[in-house]
Amino acid sequence: ILLIHGTNDRVVPFGQSARMAIRINAITGESRARLKLLVDAGHRDQSLVTPDVMVQVLDFVDEILFPEEGNPHRSPFFPVIQTIGDNDSR
Repeated sequence: ILLIHGTNDRVVPFGQSARMAIRINAITGESRARLKLLVDAGHRDQSLVTPDVMVQVLDFVDEILFPEEGNPHRSPFFPVIQTIGDNDSR
């Protein structure tokens, strides 16, 4: 499991994700859970959905699905990912 949490989340404290990762790893006896903290990000912060974060998520999934040879379908080219925010009038 990959947990991504902002350290400035006022809705769900990032300590909950930290405790969850620690407990999962303790129960499984392996590093099954990873925690990625985004410094100063809030609960619905746009920094949680940047291309850099999405690449990290895809890398995590690739490690699980293609543990030895890597994902043969991934391209080194990543176009800019655009998202429509809550304030967008569309």
